[in-house]
Amino acid sequence: METKQQQPFLVSNTVGLAPQDHNSASGSLNRNRCKWISLALLTAALSLTVFLIHPSQPPQAMLETPHALTNTSLATAFSYRPFYGPPGAVVYYTNWARYSRGTVDSIAFTGISAVNYAFYFVDKSGVVTSSDSWADSLNLPALRAQRSKYPQLRTVAAIGGWTGSGFFSDVAASSVARTAFANNVLNLLDSEGFDGVDLDWEYPGGTGGLWSNSKSPYDAQNFVLLLKELRAKLGTSRLISIAVAARTNPYGTSLTQIAQLVSYMNVMSYDFNGPWSKYSDLNAALNLDPRLTNPNPNKITISSVLNSYVQAGVSKSKLVPGIAFYGRSWQVNSPLSNNGLYQACSSTINPASATGACFAIMGDVNDVPYTDSAGVKIYSGIWTYRNLRSQTNSPLLGPTTPRSGWTRRYFTILEAATLSSGSTTAKKFISYEDPTSVQAKAYWSKLQGYGGMMVWEITFDYQQELTSALLRGWNA
Repeated sequence: METKQQQPFLVSNTVGLAPQDHNSASGSLNRNRCKWISLALLTAALSLTVFLIHPSQPPQAMLETPHALTNTSLATAFSYRPFYGPPGAVVYYTNWARYSRGTVDSIAFTGISAVNYAFYFVDKSGVVTSSDSWADSLNLPALRAQRSKYPQLRTVAAIGGWTGSGFFSDVAASSVARTAFANNVLNLLDSEGFDGVDLDWEYPGGTGGLWSNSKSPYDAQNFVLLLKELRAKLGTSRLISIAVAARTNPYGTSLTQIAQLVSYMNVMSYDFNGPWSKYSDLNAALNLDPRLTNPNPNKITISSVLNSYVQAGVSKSKLVPGIAFYGRSWQVNSPLSNNGLYQACSSTINPASATGACFAIMGDVNDVPYTDSAGVKIYSGIWTYRNLRSQTNSPLLGPTTPRSGWTRRYFTILEAATLSSGSTTAKKFISYEDPTSVQAKAYWSKLQGYGGMMVWEITFDYQQELTSALLRGWNA
């Protein structure tokens, strides 16, 4: 495919960068490398194809607030839909999804509160650009049409992501770049018809992100300054959300200030385990089950992740637990014990592994191998729910019905679905989300007083089976 020139959403030219802003008395962030963050690096490297309820009825016509038109993308001045809360059902749609999984106009957004359109990138001077302008030229008109069709839906421009977080640190550290960024975000939102913005900085402080990302021990403090600039530019009622890690460490003592400046936080409460683990485990268990012996030292769960944010002082209403519409697979020694859960891997021969991590096996048909530092081709082991249900000889015949040769077991306290194959030549275990687990987790989020549920990624669904389950749980 022809590579298109990326067009920046410029409001004004910027020159140079101001000296780094920080409070020298604040100290640095906790730089300890946590195992959960290490998984993020391997996850993206191994791929995710290319690399991841309903609120109260809004006031009359969402009381849309006009902003001046800044370029020619829209024929008339854009009126955004103010955010009143709760966040409700928030879904991500990636601009590259149209190439293989589904177009914007093929999705029913009934009951969905916000769709985060991913991703835009930002350079060190605060200039915002498209990551795929050709896809945007087709997606954005369709997204605006969907917004017109669904009056409860807010469209949100997501900036950053795994490969787009390279310069957040530079921007946050410079008063000039912060001002330019805020101006350019406003221009993007009004010119392309977005109600709000989502910042996906992976991650402040640098731990767990791409090695090439700019970073500073003062990232968290400077993130506060960036959000203050953005909030001042967008106003108090326009939606500003951020995607946050499954640990509070990247944000340090600045977390509560960050929370006060945003509408809500989308918590990436998944990818807890994978081929970097020594044993088969769950991608995102809701709780621990004391009846089961879990050999993994990193016993992280959705409930523990969310509780860590609450204990740090973030209001539950601003926290949106995330759920992944995909699962992960392992090849194990004993698939019949616990249906393959918490079993030793059949091979840990990867020479690049210094931890005895599992040798990753191929997931679904879209799982592309990655060549690691030792020259070994390895896979992510990822299965999207879409492919679990639809690819040739897929493990699932129905939402909860396995194909012959596969066994499904649901763990109620963990609120997790699993599949295993009992073959002596291919002892596979898959941890994934199904309608039962998604509905249970959404219902739990509602009962606990959290703000909603976030989905990565909406086109990983199959015939809206998971999306419908999420809405049933949230609206119960």
